[in-house]
Amino acid sequence: MKAGIGSLVAGLLMTTVALAGDLGETRFDCLLEPNAQVDLGGGSPGVVSEVRVERGQRIRKGQVLVRLNDGLERTALARAKARIARGQRRLERNQALYEMKMLLPEERDDIEMDIRSAEADAAEARERLRLRVLKSPIDGVVVERSIDPGELLGSDPVLRLASLDPLHVEVILPARYFGQVSAGQQASVYPAEPLGGEYPARVAIVDPVVDPGSGTFRVRLLLDNLGNRIPAGLRCQVRFGKS
Repeated sequence: MKAGIGSLVAGLLMTTVALAGDLGETRFDCLLEPNAQVDLGGGSPGVVSEVRVERGQRIRKGQVLVRLNDGLERTALARAKARIARGQRRLERNQALYEMKMLLPEERDDIEMDIRSAEADAAEARERLRLRVLKSPIDGVVVERSIDPGELLGSDPVLRLASLDPLHVEVILPARYFGQVSAGQQASVYPAEPLGGEYPARVAIVDPVVDPGSGTFRVRLLLDNLGNRIPAGLRCQVRFGKS
């Protein structure tokens, strides 16, 4: 991403001297980027039992992407549930004895403490089970996949996800146009070939600071991309409408 923006700056410095027209008469180089990119790794180490997605596949927020072996965690949860049930049965059986003063308060407290301990163990087991599943935090697509069933999942990312609707259109403008671009302003984006075409976009962010080294400032536009028909990573040109 930084390399792409750097090349935009270089291209801008070489071309905008000749393009000295008004803002609305000039096309500026731009870059189409995802609105979000996530590297997904393991919440806890373990052996992968299932990978449910392939590179390029569309995904939904909350969708299960990877499962790890979870036999130990399920066994721990079952044991904790059994302890809770056993403790509750003991408590019910001894309720009459307690009411008749035939059961010491300390004995009742011990039973209740065992139940609370089992409930804590069950909660811990559920949390460990949750960490054996990787879910998508975004709607988007799978950009990279570097794990297969049977492999050991560590702390390194194994999936890269990208959200492509809307796309971010990143533009770098000469400082002399500062004040002529504002949030909400309409624009037309022209992706490079082989896609081509003209697409409407709108200004989302205008940096409030001009970079003194390059004499430029950055602008971000949003381009609706229903169905992910436009790929991220393409170079483009943008022409701004009236503010």
